[in-house]
Formats: sequence, C-alpha cells, structure tokens
Amino acid sequence: MPSRNALALLISGSFVCAVLAACSSNTVPFGVGQPTPPTSAECRTPTEGCACSGAQTVECAHKVPSERGGMVCAAGRRSCEGGRWGACDTGPLTTKGIGNVFTSVSPMALGSPTGCGDACNPLCSTYNDNPTGLDAGPGFAVADGGVTLAAAVTCQTRINGRIFDPANALPLPNVYVFLQEGAMAALPEGVAQDSCSTILTGGAGGGLPGVRVQSALDGSFSLQLPNGYTNGMPFNMVVQTGRWRKVIPLVANCATQNLGNVRLPRTRTEGNIPQMAVVTGDADTLECFVAKIGVDVSEFTHPSGPGRVHVYQGCLANNSGTCGPQLSSSAPHNGPVPEKRASLLASQAELDRHGMLVLPCEGGRKTNNPSFYPNNAEVDRVKAFADHGGRVFATHLSDLYLWHDADGGGARNIYPGTAVYKTDPGDNMFNNAGTGVGAQDAVVNTGAPRAQQFYDWLVANNGLNASNRVYFAEGRRRALSALPPNGHTWLSNYNPLGFGFYNYVHHVTFDTPVGAANPEGRVVYLSSHVAPVNYRRSSNTTFPNECNLTNPLTESEKALEYMFFDVSACVGAPPPAPAPLYTTGTFVRDFIAQCATGTRVRWRQYSADVDTPGNSRIQFRAQTGDSVTLAAAAPLADVHLAQGFTPDTPVGGILIDSDQAGGVLPIRGSRSVLRISAEFVPTSDGQQTPSLNSWSQRYDCEQAE
Repeated sequence: MPSRNALALLISGSFVCAVLAACSSNTVPFGVGQPTPPTSAECRTPTEGCACSGAQTVECAHKVPSERGGMVCAAGRRSCEGGRWGACDTGPLTTKGIGNVFTSVSPMALGSPTGCGDACNPLCSTYNDNPTGLDAGPGFAVADGGVTLAAAVTCQTRINGRIFDPANALPLPNVYVFLQEGAMAALPEGVAQDSCSTILTGGAGGGLPGVRVQSALDGSFSLQLPNGYTNGMPFNMVVQTGRWRKVIPLVANCATQNLGNVRLPRTRTEGNIPQMAVVTGDADTLECFVAKIGVDVSEFTHPSGPGRVHVYQGCLANNSGTCGPQLSSSAPHNGPVPEKRASLLASQAELDRHGMLVLPCEGGRKTNNPSFYPNNAEVDRVKAFADHGGRVFATHLSDLYLWHDADGGGARNIYPGTAVYKTDPGDNMFNNAGTGVGAQDAVVNTGAPRAQQFYDWLVANNGLNASNRVYFAEGRRRALSALPPNGHTWLSNYNPLGFGFYNYVHHVTFDTPVGAANPEGRVVYLSSHVAPVNYRRSSNTTFPNECNLTNPLTESEKALEYMFFDVSACVGAPPPAPAPLYTTGTFVRDFIAQCATGTRVRWRQYSADVDTPGNSRIQFRAQTGDSVTLAAAAPLADVHLAQGFTPDTPVGGILIDSDQAGGVLPIRGSRSVLRISAEFVPTSDGQQTPSLNSWSQRYDCEQAE
C-alpha cells in the first residue's frame, strides 16, 4: 500500500486536503489528491466502450434529470457489439426510484475502492476506511485499534482487560490496575489503619504506583506502559482493591495485549484475599454467599487453620440451642467449629487478627436466646475493630452491633449520627407472622456518586427487576433511615402510597471512626435477608454441603455482592492522580466535493466506528464553506458525541444536510468543502485514550436551483 502521509489532516493549524470525487456516469472516482486513472477499474461492470465478447446483453441503467429536481435512474439494456459494450438503450423511458435523489458516495477515499453496487452508476466507488498505514501526524498515533491520542513513549505496550469477581461472573468497577516498578509492601493480615493513600505500593522506590488506572463500570481497563519497557522485557501488572491483590507476570511487546477477563483470586495461592471472620447464621448463611461469589471453599477453615475465611458458629436463633451450620470435619476445613461466635468476640486480639467481619442474621433476638446475645464488651470490641480500620458487613438482626440492647436494659446507639433503627423487638420485620417473609422492592437512591454507580452497575448486570427496582424475597423493617452526612443509604423501600409503616431503608453504609477527617474503616448493613432460606442453602447443616452454590445470583445477591466489594475496598481520600499520559487533541478531515456543472453538493451521512474506554469521549463537529479556508472559519455544528457503552454513530450514520429541519447543517446549507473535526478527550485521569477505528462520509450531487 502506498504511503498515506498525504491524507487530509489538520493538526495545530496545518492541513492536507484529500479531493474526493462524486460517483457519476462521466466522472472517475478520485483517490487521495489525484484522480484514479481510467484503467480496468472502469470496466469492472459492463460499461460503454469496455471490451466484451460474444453477443451478450445485460441490464443497465443511467441517471437522467427529474422534473422534480435531482436525478432519477432510467433502466434499459446494453449489448456487446464488435467486441465493445454499447450505450445503455432505455427505449421508452423506464425509471425506478422516481423523485429520489441519486446518492453519489464519496467517503474518505483512503482505502482501496469497491463498487457501490448501483446499476445506475457503475463507476461509483465506496471507501470504507480504517487507519491502517495512516500517518496521523503530531499528537496522534495509529494503534492496531485505530487513531488514538499519542503518548510520549517509544514502545507502546498497552494491556487491556476486564476485572471480574473471583467467580468470574460479574465485572467489578473501581479496581486499581497498576505497573509494579518497585517493591510491594506485604498487605496487613489483621486490623490496620490503612487507607487508599497507603494500601497501594509497588511504585518506583516502593511507594504509590505512578502508572495506574481504575476499572470502569463494566470492569474494563487499559494500562499503557511508559518509556523504558522495550520489546521482550518482562514486567508485573498488579490488580488490587483493598486487600484483594493479584500479580500477573507479562512481557512487553510494543503492541496491545488483550487479556480478556481478569478475576480476583479465588485462593491464597493465586493472590491476596482479606483475612475474614465469618459467622454462620440460622437465617442468613453469608458463608454460602462468600463462596458463591467465588472464594474457593478450601479457604473456609477452622480459626486455627490457614484459610482466608475463618468460620465461627452463630447460635442466636429463635429456638434456644439452635445454631448455624458447622464446618465439614474433612480437610481442609477441619471442623466442626468448637468456637461459637462468642470466642471471636471474647478478646480484642482474636477479633483484630482479621481484617473483615461478616455477620449474618443468626435467626433470633435477645429474648430468644439471651445466653448467646453479645454483651456490652463484645459489641464495643466490634466498634473498636471498625474504628481502627476493620470492615464490618452485617445483615438483618446483626444490627445488634449497631443498635444494642444493653446488659442492664435500654438501647445503646453504637454509631450515633449514622442511622435510625426500629427498636421495638416485637416489630422487626415487614410481616412477623408465619415464615416472616415479606417480599419487597427497594428503590435505588441515585443522588450521590457512589449510589449512582451502584444503580448503573445493577442496570448493566441485570440486577433490577422489570420495575427497575431491587427485589427482596425477605424484606425486613429494621433501619428506618440513614443520617447524612455520616450515614448513607442506597436502597429505600418502595412505598408508592406513602404509608408510614413502609418507610424504611434496606441498606446503610458509613465510614469509621464516624465523622473523622481521615476515616479508615467501613460498615455496611443490609436490613433484609440476602435470599430465601430454601433457595440459598440445602437441608445440610455443615459447610459447604449446606450451600446451593450452583444457583445463579438473585437480584438481591447481586446488590449484596456490590456492597461486599465496596466494604472491602480502600477507604478515605483517593491517592493523588498519576501524571497524565494523554491530553486533549483535535483530529480534522477536510472533504472536497466534485460535482458536475449545474449540480450542487449535499453532504449526507457521516459514520464512525469508535471506542471510548472509561469516561473518555470524542466530540465530532462539522463546518462547511466554499474553500478550505472558509470552512475552517465557519461556525462549528455538533455532529455526534461518542462516549459510554455505545459510542458509534447510529446505524446509517449522522445526516449532515437533511431534507428536514434538525440536521447538523441548515437545509441545503452544504458548501463544496466539509470539515469534520474529532476532539479526542482522554479519561479524566489522563491514562486512557479514545480511538477512531474507521469512518466514512457521503454526499449527493443534486440539480442546482
């Protein structure tokens, strides 16, 4: 393929014009800057004057003026006479498409031409272009994906992929992906005062990684290696959210590497998993939930074992003496668990050797089994755990760690200023009769950025029902409201009639210590059950046999998974942004129409195939004038904003000059030169660039008025 340095391009005021020809019966399509010679390309279909053999006759067509203006297509037959094709004999005029303006196609004229497939214009050519071989000029680069902003690197190795949960089932946003350039500090095992600014290490000199990005809503990421990573050089890419960390060895290749799905570790041999303490429950089996999102069952062990999930047995059930499931006695679980939940809370040291505490609804309240109800000291230890960087994830009746029935009677608000709870023990759920099941919908509150992302993630992952809400098969009325600015809720009970009894929330989250300028811990509370008992576990009373791990996640379980990774993520102000790799730039193409005397140009569909990772975008705009200079000075008109999950132009393209009001240009506002500018805006952190993969532009030559 010839060099393409002579392509139409304007960057920082310099330009080269590509002259593009209309497809007509007497005009040869133009290439880049010069016409295509009348070679055998003219004769790719039977055309007057082209060689033929035998006594062939073929259908033909040509354009004729229409009384209504524009051109129409007249059909006839063409015969081979004397070794040459003759003229198209239409006889008595037969037309098709009467009144339709004939479309001459003239896209970018950068690739190899192909026929338009229009019998009325056998010489018409369509150029569906892509950037292969393109010299895009300063400020831009041509990667294997398309035209992109240029980074100041010589060997451009880029790593693309999507971050998923350990089960490889759901994508995870906000996960850090970074280049390891120095030593990484060991992650804490137990409670520790780490934050977003301190938990990430592995940068040059062992500090904060300087080359890093965060995964988008769909889990996607794109990491560009800086200068110094030559072809064949090994390096480590690190995936981390909170104390979940996975190191992936790779090799630079000066190209784009697509890793596909990259899941968080399932076992401690694959990477780091937070050290968790999980209490089994008689009503909510969160141990099954943790396994269901992908943590391997081999990691669930006796508290003395090496597993990343230490299992304790909860016994606060409605029936005195009824406890939650035990561990299987076989290896590697080494159960049953002799330690009840009380042994976990008996000392601060035992509690603090974990980084995350998972507390289910054990199935009862203080009145059901007072000997197993946590006392003041035990609940205070949980608060100290959270205040020193621990993460607490609790459901339904584990609100006792938030609003506690004190040893001597009366209620204790453990975290003042975060939420209001229902304190009447006789009215703890929507329907306290029979099975206690109260099917309820929850509305996602989208006022805050974290809640908005939660909603967007549920939409993208089928986490909402047909009514656009989260369905809870066992809704429970415990938390009445959250109290900002400390406490926040993402899920309010659906209450269209405004009955006071139904005014409650399904979710409360707050950072700890409450009100601290630099919080280090986090609490997430779900006031409802995760899923119906007969769905989430079998009749077995040992883990993992009790769990129905093959059942797909319900809507409420998907919501809970998002909350689970939110509570385990780093807390506090985000680390300083890394130095940007990309800055905004504008890529410009000039199109020059070639219309026959007596006709005028109508710029028609512009089409573009675009990728916009993260929150990057491309804003396309149009200008038109009778010369390149006049077009450059003409007002800018918005054509298309490419962003999000569907950045491409609509099917059929964007109509630049429409026959009706509402087009990009005023009706018949086209001039002989059309300028399309594409403003490339990188992600807000400057680490990812959009790409323009292919594009085309059409125009008509219609009869002048």
